[in-house]
Amino acid sequence: MSRRRRAGRSRCYKMRDTSKYSIERRAYAATRSFLRALGVRRTPAKNHSRKLKILTNVQTSTVAGISRVMTSFADYISSAVPDVELVRCSVSAMPSAGMSLWEETPGCAKEVRTFSYTGTLPNLGEVLKTSASVDDVSAAFSSLTEAFRLMLIKERPDIVLANGTYIVPLCLVTAAHALHIPIVLYYHGSLTKETEHWKEPKARKILRSMEAAFNKTGIRYVFPSVLIKDFVEQHVLGRKLYQKNAVVLPNPIPEEFFSVTIRSSRRRIGFVGRWTRIKNTAFLERFVEINHKAGTPFDIYVLTDPASRERAGKILHDRVRFVRPRSESAGLASFYSGMSAIICPSHFETYGNVAQEAVASGTPAYVSKNMGVAEIFEKVGLDKLIVNFDEPRGVFQRLQDDVDLTISDAVRQALQKEVGATIVHKKLLDYISI
Repeated sequence: MSRRRRAGRSRCYKMRDTSKYSIERRAYAATRSFLRALGVRRTPAKNHSRKLKILTNVQTSTVAGISRVMTSFADYISSAVPDVELVRCSVSAMPSAGMSLWEETPGCAKEVRTFSYTGTLPNLGEVLKTSASVDDVSAAFSSLTEAFRLMLIKERPDIVLANGTYIVPLCLVTAAHALHIPIVLYYHGSLTKETEHWKEPKARKILRSMEAAFNKTGIRYVFPSVLIKDFVEQHVLGRKLYQKNAVVLPNPIPEEFFSVTIRSSRRRIGFVGRWTRIKNTAFLERFVEINHKAGTPFDIYVLTDPASRERAGKILHDRVRFVRPRSESAGLASFYSGMSAIICPSHFETYGNVAQEAVASGTPAYVSKNMGVAEIFEKVGLDKLIVNFDEPRGVFQRLQDDVDLTISDAVRQALQKEVGATIVHKKLLDYISI
């Protein structure tokens, strides 16, 4: 090396040595050597991590699938997961006279707390009539978005679990996204699919835009079935989701359905659900008529909410027996076990809790191929229960032939391994915690 190059390098070293960076490094090295000479060693910092706090929206309907899934999730957390805290926000159309925007439900477990919104809300149907876009709808519900924002600031959750794609979860997601809080969207249903038969093009377009508004940067997704995941990617998002941003997780079955005593009731057919077109109520009307004229008819039981009962009663009259909703899993399991079969003729269903709960209770449930739960039926060997509901008379004859059909213990055990509540909820928490 030449003398000139050595001199240049020497000058560079001197410049570096006099920099702030080098002075700090030498001071750190000297201090470390001194402490080691005294026998002091570095110890890892203690982990002061707190509980994982999840904030979510819940429904109050005992018939709705969202309500049953989240009730089961809350039960799992309160009984088996001490390091997780769940904050549930319930929004009802009926305001209360509370002094604050949110009133906490007394007597809840410390792991699971529930707050009810006390403010007033406009009627979504009326809002749609006067709105030109989804922005107008969001503006009409801005007070709810602000209430969620204040709740999020107060509770400081680690993550928001939004349930559904209607206006309430949209307000929650809008508030959480503005505050940069991580969001997982639980896809319980598709507004695009459920409103595709609507005759009002403006309202249909707005609701489709509402579902598309959930497509925000950073959101991760939980889909109950491959069926709904594929539909959303093709018809809502217009793109494939990265594997790390989406998981397919079937809806859970609480233990009460597997432990119920199976009864040998025969010639009883059950239908459970809201009285809406997507549930294929036209099939049920025709089926009831065929059954009424049959020589050996079934007793048909319809379990639905009060509003649906009023609508269905004007059509079915006294040809069926209406049954009040069951708020507890044990009561619903008892209803299933008392039937010889359950029919689920939906045109489309994101999943289909009713069908798998009935099978877990020992009762065959007939489903359409356009239901997400059909994927689970195929896995556990229940392909024979996937039928075509286009021919009501053919389905009626099938039920006549299968009147003595039962669900074996082996099938129930296989179902429990796939979708037992503990298994599903653990997977959900693992995904949320990523």
